Amino acid sequence: MEIEARQVIAKTAGSLGIDFAFTESTEIQAAAIFSSPPRIAMTFGLADAMCRLANVLVTAGIFVSFGDPKPSWSPNLQNSVVSVEDQLRDEPFRWHPEYTPWMNDGERQIIFAYLLVSMSRFVVLHEIGHILYAHGRRALGSPARLTAIIDGQATDETERQAAIISQAKEIAADGFAFNTHLRLQDQELGTADLDPMRRLLAEKLNGTPRLRLRWTLLCSYLVFQLLDRRKWSFETARLATHPPAPFRVKCLYAAALDLKHSDLPESEIVEEVATARTLGSAVLDVGLKRFPNLFWIDQVRDEAFDTIFMELYAELHNWTIRDDQ
Repeated sequence: MEIEARQVIAKTAGSLGIDFAFTESTEIQAAAIFSSPPRIAMTFGLADAMCRLANVLVTAGIFVSFGDPKPSWSPNLQNSVVSVEDQLRDEPFRWHPEYTPWMNDGERQIIFAYLLVSMSRFVVLHEIGHILYAHGRRALGSPARLTAIIDGQATDETERQAAIISQAKEIAADGFAFNTHLRLQDQELGTADLDPMRRLLAEKLNGTPRLRLRWTLLCSYLVFQLLDRRKWSFETARLATHPPAPFRVKCLYAAALDLKHSDLPESEIVEEVATARTLGSAVLDVGLKRFPNLFWIDQVRDEAFDTIFMELYAELHNWTIRDDQ
Protein backbone atom coordinates (compact mmCIF):
# COMPACT_ATOMS: atom_id res chain seq x y z
CA MET A 1 0.00 0.00 0.00
CA GLU A 2 2.86 2.39 0.75
CA ILE A 3 4.42 1.75 -2.69
CA GLU A 4 1.06 2.41 -4.35
CA ALA A 5 0.63 5.64 -2.38
CA ARG A 6 4.03 6.89 -3.49
CA GLN A 7 3.24 6.02 -7.10
CA VAL A 8 -0.03 7.97 -6.92
CA ILE A 9 1.80 10.96 -5.45
CA ALA A 10 4.41 10.78 -8.20
CA LYS A 11 1.72 10.69 -10.92
CA THR A 12 -0.34 13.56 -9.55
CA ALA A 13 1.93 15.82 -7.51
CA GLY A 14 5.49 14.67 -8.01
CA SER A 15 6.79 18.19 -8.64
CA LEU A 16 5.88 19.20 -5.07
CA GLY A 17 8.03 16.46 -3.55
CA ILE A 18 5.28 15.12 -1.26
CA ASP A 19 6.40 12.34 1.06
CA PHE A 20 4.26 9.52 2.51
CA ALA A 21 4.40 7.57 5.74
CA PHE A 22 2.36 5.21 7.89
CA THR A 23 1.91 5.92 11.58
CA GLU A 24 1.37 3.36 14.33
CA SER A 25 -1.88 4.92 15.54
CA THR A 26 -4.95 2.70 15.61
CA GLU A 27 -7.21 5.67 14.86
CA ILE A 28 -8.92 5.66 11.47
CA GLN A 29 -7.36 8.80 10.05
CA ALA A 30 -5.11 10.27 7.40
CA ALA A 31 -3.54 13.70 7.32
CA ALA A 32 -1.85 16.21 5.07
CA ILE A 33 1.08 17.72 6.93
CA PHE A 34 2.05 21.14 5.65
CA SER A 35 5.75 20.96 6.36
CA SER A 36 8.63 21.47 3.95
CA PRO A 37 8.46 19.20 2.06
CA PRO A 38 4.79 18.38 2.67
CA ARG A 39 3.86 14.90 3.88
CA ILE A 40 0.86 12.61 3.86
CA ALA A 41 0.42 10.33 6.85
CA MET A 42 -1.98 7.40 7.02
CA THR A 43 -2.58 5.59 10.28
CA PHE A 44 -2.20 1.85 10.64
CA GLY A 45 -5.79 1.86 11.87
CA LEU A 46 -7.13 3.24 8.58
CA ALA A 47 -5.01 0.92 6.43
CA ASP A 48 -6.09 -2.08 8.52
CA ALA A 49 -9.76 -1.05 8.36
CA MET A 50 -9.62 -0.85 4.55
CA CYS A 51 -7.99 -4.29 4.44
CA ARG A 52 -10.75 -5.65 6.67
CA LEU A 53 -13.51 -4.10 4.58
CA ALA A 54 -12.04 -5.36 1.29
CA ASN A 55 -11.61 -8.82 2.83
CA VAL A 56 -15.21 -8.94 4.09
CA LEU A 57 -16.62 -7.93 0.69
CA VAL A 58 -14.52 -10.43 -1.24
CA THR A 59 -15.21 -13.22 1.26
CA ALA A 60 -18.95 -12.58 0.91
CA GLY A 61 -18.62 -13.19 -2.83
CA ILE A 62 -19.88 -9.75 -3.85
CA PHE A 63 -17.83 -9.65 -7.05
CA VAL A 64 -19.35 -12.72 -8.63
CA SER A 65 -17.45 -12.55 -11.92
CA PHE A 66 -14.08 -12.96 -10.21
CA GLY A 67 -12.89 -16.49 -9.46
CA ASP A 68 -15.22 -19.01 -7.86
CA PRO A 69 -17.22 -17.16 -5.19
CA LYS A 70 -20.16 -18.61 -3.33
CA PRO A 71 -22.27 -15.57 -2.46
CA SER A 72 -24.37 -15.65 0.67
CA TRP A 73 -26.39 -13.09 2.62
CA SER A 74 -27.81 -13.64 6.08
CA PRO A 75 -28.51 -10.16 7.50
CA ASN A 76 -28.20 -9.55 11.21
CA LEU A 77 -30.13 -6.74 12.90
CA GLN A 78 -27.22 -5.99 15.25
CA ASN A 79 -24.95 -5.33 12.28
CA SER A 80 -27.46 -2.81 10.96
CA VAL A 81 -27.35 -0.52 14.00
CA VAL A 82 -23.59 -0.15 14.42
CA SER A 83 -21.11 1.82 12.36
CA VAL A 84 -19.02 0.08 9.71
CA GLU A 85 -15.93 0.83 11.79
CA ASP A 86 -17.37 -0.84 14.89
CA GLN A 87 -18.56 -3.88 12.98
CA LEU A 88 -15.18 -4.40 11.37
CA ARG A 89 -13.53 -4.56 14.78
CA ASP A 90 -14.92 -8.09 14.99
CA GLU A 91 -13.62 -9.05 11.54
CA PRO A 92 -9.85 -9.59 11.88
CA PHE A 93 -7.64 -9.40 8.81
CA ARG A 94 -4.82 -11.84 8.47
CA TRP A 95 -3.36 -13.29 5.30
CA HIS A 96 -4.23 -16.84 6.30
CA PRO A 97 -6.81 -19.35 4.94
CA GLU A 98 -8.74 -19.15 8.21
CA TYR A 99 -9.48 -15.45 7.56
CA THR A 100 -9.16 -15.29 3.77
CA PRO A 101 -10.71 -18.50 2.42
CA TRP A 102 -10.20 -17.23 -1.12
CA MET A 103 -6.43 -16.67 -0.79
CA ASN A 104 -5.62 -19.39 -3.35
CA ASP A 105 -8.13 -18.03 -5.87
CA GLY A 106 -6.06 -15.83 -8.18
CA GLU A 107 -8.93 -13.75 -9.56
CA ARG A 108 -10.36 -13.03 -6.13
CA GLN A 109 -6.90 -11.97 -4.97
CA ILE A 110 -6.91 -9.47 -7.83
CA ILE A 111 -10.30 -7.95 -6.94
CA PHE A 112 -9.27 -7.77 -3.27
CA ALA A 113 -6.05 -5.95 -4.18
CA TYR A 114 -7.82 -3.60 -6.60
CA LEU A 115 -10.57 -2.77 -4.13
CA LEU A 116 -7.99 -2.03 -1.44
CA VAL A 117 -5.87 0.04 -3.82
CA SER A 118 -8.88 2.02 -5.02
CA MET A 119 -10.07 2.94 -1.52
CA SER A 120 -6.57 3.88 -0.37
CA ARG A 121 -6.08 5.92 -3.55
CA PHE A 122 -9.16 7.98 -2.79
CA VAL A 123 -7.84 8.72 0.71
CA VAL A 124 -4.36 9.64 -0.52
CA LEU A 125 -5.73 11.75 -3.36
CA HIS A 126 -7.93 13.60 -0.88
CA GLU A 127 -4.82 14.54 1.12
CA ILE A 128 -2.94 15.47 -2.06
CA GLY A 129 -5.85 17.78 -2.84
CA HIS A 130 -5.34 19.55 0.49
CA ILE A 131 -1.69 20.12 -0.37
CA LEU A 132 -2.16 21.12 -4.02
CA TYR A 133 -4.91 23.55 -3.06
CA ALA A 134 -2.70 25.02 -0.31
CA HIS A 135 -5.20 24.23 2.43
CA GLY A 136 -2.55 24.80 5.05
CA ARG A 137 -3.58 28.43 5.03
CA ARG A 138 -6.23 29.24 7.63
CA ALA A 139 -7.43 31.97 5.31
CA LEU A 140 -6.07 33.22 2.01
CA GLY A 141 -2.68 34.78 2.58
CA SER A 142 -2.37 33.73 6.23
CA PRO A 143 0.31 31.48 7.78
CA ALA A 144 0.16 27.71 7.29
CA ARG A 145 -1.62 25.38 9.69
CA LEU A 146 0.02 22.11 10.61
CA THR A 147 -2.49 19.48 9.54
CA ALA A 148 -5.89 18.78 8.05
CA ILE A 149 -7.15 15.56 9.62
CA ILE A 150 -9.94 13.43 8.17
CA ASP A 151 -12.16 13.44 11.26
CA GLY A 152 -11.74 16.52 13.44
CA GLN A 153 -13.47 17.69 16.60
CA ALA A 154 -16.36 20.14 16.72
CA THR A 155 -15.34 23.76 17.17
CA ASP A 156 -16.88 26.43 19.38
CA GLU A 157 -19.83 28.47 18.10
CA THR A 158 -17.63 31.56 18.01
CA GLU A 159 -15.52 29.83 15.38
CA ARG A 160 -18.42 29.20 13.01
CA GLN A 161 -16.67 30.79 10.05
CA ALA A 162 -13.56 28.74 10.73
CA ALA A 163 -15.74 25.61 10.62
CA ILE A 164 -17.20 26.62 7.25
CA ILE A 165 -13.71 27.22 5.87
CA SER A 166 -12.54 23.84 7.17
CA GLN A 167 -15.55 22.03 5.70
CA ALA A 168 -15.14 23.81 2.36
CA LYS A 169 -11.57 22.52 2.23
CA GLU A 170 -12.82 18.98 2.76
CA ILE A 171 -15.40 19.26 -0.02
CA ALA A 172 -12.73 20.69 -2.35
CA ALA A 173 -10.32 17.86 -1.51
CA ASP A 174 -13.08 15.28 -2.06
CA GLY A 175 -13.75 16.74 -5.50
CA PHE A 176 -10.06 16.59 -6.39
CA ALA A 177 -9.88 12.96 -5.24
CA PHE A 178 -12.93 11.99 -7.28
CA ASN A 179 -11.77 13.58 -10.53
CA THR A 180 -8.18 12.40 -10.22
CA HIS A 181 -9.16 8.86 -9.25
CA LEU A 182 -11.27 8.66 -12.40
CA ARG A 183 -8.49 10.11 -14.55
CA LEU A 184 -5.94 7.62 -13.22
CA GLN A 185 -8.26 4.72 -14.06
CA ASP A 186 -8.65 6.03 -17.60
CA GLN A 187 -4.88 6.25 -17.99
CA GLU A 188 -4.28 2.74 -16.65
CA LEU A 189 -7.19 0.81 -18.17
CA GLY A 190 -8.16 2.82 -21.23
CA THR A 191 -5.33 1.54 -23.45
CA ALA A 192 -4.99 -1.53 -25.66
CA ASP A 193 -1.66 -2.68 -24.21
CA LEU A 194 -2.61 -4.07 -20.79
CA ASP A 195 -0.81 -6.50 -18.51
CA PRO A 196 -2.76 -9.65 -17.47
CA MET A 197 -4.07 -8.14 -14.23
CA ARG A 198 -5.35 -4.96 -15.85
CA ARG A 199 -6.74 -6.96 -18.77
CA LEU A 200 -8.80 -9.02 -16.33
CA LEU A 201 -10.07 -5.87 -14.61
CA ALA A 202 -10.95 -4.29 -17.95
CA GLU A 203 -12.82 -7.41 -19.08
CA LYS A 204 -14.79 -7.96 -15.90
CA LEU A 205 -15.05 -4.62 -14.11
CA ASN A 206 -13.78 -1.34 -15.58
CA GLY A 207 -13.53 -1.72 -19.33
CA THR A 208 -15.41 1.48 -20.26
CA PRO A 209 -15.38 5.09 -18.99
CA ARG A 210 -18.90 4.57 -17.61
CA LEU A 211 -17.83 1.51 -15.62
CA ARG A 212 -14.80 3.39 -14.31
CA LEU A 213 -17.11 6.18 -13.15
CA ARG A 214 -19.29 3.57 -11.44
CA TRP A 215 -16.26 2.10 -9.67
CA THR A 216 -15.01 5.50 -8.50
CA LEU A 217 -18.45 6.34 -7.08
CA LEU A 218 -18.58 2.96 -5.32
CA CYS A 219 -15.12 3.27 -3.77
CA SER A 220 -15.80 6.80 -2.51
CA TYR A 221 -19.08 5.57 -0.98
CA LEU A 222 -17.23 2.76 0.83
CA VAL A 223 -14.56 5.15 2.15
CA PHE A 224 -17.15 7.56 3.53
CA GLN A 225 -19.15 4.75 5.11
CA LEU A 226 -15.95 3.60 6.80
CA LEU A 227 -15.33 7.13 8.12
CA ASP A 228 -18.91 7.68 9.32
CA ARG A 229 -19.06 7.78 13.12
CA ARG A 230 -22.86 8.20 13.28
CA LYS A 231 -22.37 10.52 16.26
CA TRP A 232 -23.50 13.89 15.01
CA SER A 233 -26.50 16.18 15.01
CA PHE A 234 -27.36 19.22 12.94
CA GLU A 235 -25.67 21.47 15.52
CA THR A 236 -22.43 19.51 15.56
CA ALA A 237 -22.56 19.28 11.77
CA ARG A 238 -22.61 23.08 11.64
CA LEU A 239 -19.55 23.33 13.84
CA ALA A 240 -17.43 20.32 12.91
CA THR A 241 -14.14 20.64 11.07
CA HIS A 242 -15.43 17.97 8.66
CA PRO A 243 -18.95 17.60 7.27
CA PRO A 244 -20.88 14.43 8.21
CA ALA A 245 -19.98 11.56 5.89
CA PRO A 246 -23.45 11.38 4.22
CA PHE A 247 -23.21 15.10 3.48
CA ARG A 248 -19.79 14.62 1.88
CA VAL A 249 -21.20 11.86 -0.33
CA LYS A 250 -24.11 14.10 -1.34
CA CYS A 251 -21.70 16.90 -2.25
CA LEU A 252 -19.53 14.48 -4.20
CA TYR A 253 -22.52 13.30 -6.22
CA ALA A 254 -23.38 16.93 -6.95
CA ALA A 255 -19.81 17.48 -8.18
CA ALA A 256 -20.00 14.33 -10.31
CA LEU A 257 -23.00 15.74 -12.16
CA ASP A 258 -20.72 18.56 -13.36
CA LEU A 259 -18.12 16.10 -14.63
CA LYS A 260 -16.75 16.96 -18.07
CA HIS A 261 -15.52 13.79 -19.76
CA SER A 262 -15.06 13.47 -23.52
CA ASP A 263 -16.14 9.81 -23.52
CA LEU A 264 -19.00 10.08 -21.03
CA PRO A 265 -22.32 11.53 -22.26
CA GLU A 266 -24.15 13.63 -19.71
CA SER A 267 -27.04 11.17 -19.70
CA GLU A 268 -24.76 8.32 -18.59
CA ILE A 269 -23.25 10.44 -15.81
CA VAL A 270 -26.72 11.32 -14.52
CA GLU A 271 -27.78 7.66 -14.58
CA GLU A 272 -24.67 6.51 -12.72
CA VAL A 273 -24.99 9.18 -10.03
CA ALA A 274 -28.70 8.39 -9.63
CA THR A 275 -27.98 4.73 -8.91
CA ALA A 276 -24.69 5.12 -7.03
CA ARG A 277 -26.08 5.01 -3.50
CA THR A 278 -28.25 1.97 -4.31
CA LEU A 279 -25.23 0.12 -5.66
CA GLY A 280 -23.11 1.21 -2.70
CA SER A 281 -25.74 0.03 -0.24
CA ALA A 282 -26.13 -3.31 -2.03
CA VAL A 283 -22.38 -3.99 -1.97
CA LEU A 284 -21.87 -2.86 1.61
CA ASP A 285 -25.00 -4.28 3.21
CA VAL A 286 -24.72 -7.68 1.57
CA GLY A 287 -21.00 -7.84 2.34
CA LEU A 288 -21.47 -6.86 5.99
CA LYS A 289 -24.65 -8.94 6.40
CA ARG A 290 -26.80 -5.95 7.24
CA PHE A 291 -30.37 -5.06 6.35
CA PRO A 292 -30.43 -2.53 3.50
CA ASN A 293 -30.10 1.12 4.46
CA LEU A 294 -31.03 3.14 1.40
CA PHE A 295 -31.70 6.23 3.49
CA TRP A 296 -28.18 6.85 4.79
CA ILE A 297 -27.73 9.93 2.61
CA ASP A 298 -31.30 11.06 3.30
CA GLN A 299 -30.18 11.97 6.81
CA VAL A 300 -28.91 15.21 5.29
CA ARG A 301 -31.95 16.09 3.17
CA ASP A 302 -33.33 18.46 5.79
CA GLU A 303 -33.63 22.05 4.54
CA ALA A 304 -31.32 23.11 7.35
CA PHE A 305 -28.48 21.27 5.62
CA ASP A 306 -29.14 23.29 2.50
CA THR A 307 -28.06 26.39 4.42
CA ILE A 308 -24.76 24.68 5.24
CA PHE A 309 -24.35 23.69 1.61
CA MET A 310 -24.89 27.27 0.43
CA GLU A 311 -22.34 28.56 2.93
CA LEU A 312 -19.85 25.97 1.72
CA TYR A 313 -20.60 26.75 -1.91
CA ALA A 314 -19.90 30.43 -1.30
CA GLU A 315 -16.56 29.59 0.34
CA LEU A 316 -15.51 26.73 -1.95
CA HIS A 317 -13.94 28.81 -4.73
CA ASN A 318 -11.33 30.11 -2.27
CA TRP A 319 -9.98 26.59 -1.81
CA THR A 320 -9.81 25.17 -5.35
CA ILE A 321 -6.79 27.11 -6.57
CA ARG A 322 -3.87 24.77 -7.19
CA ASP A 323 -0.61 25.74 -5.49
CA ASP A 324 1.50 24.31 -8.34
CA GLN A 325 0.00 26.46 -11.08
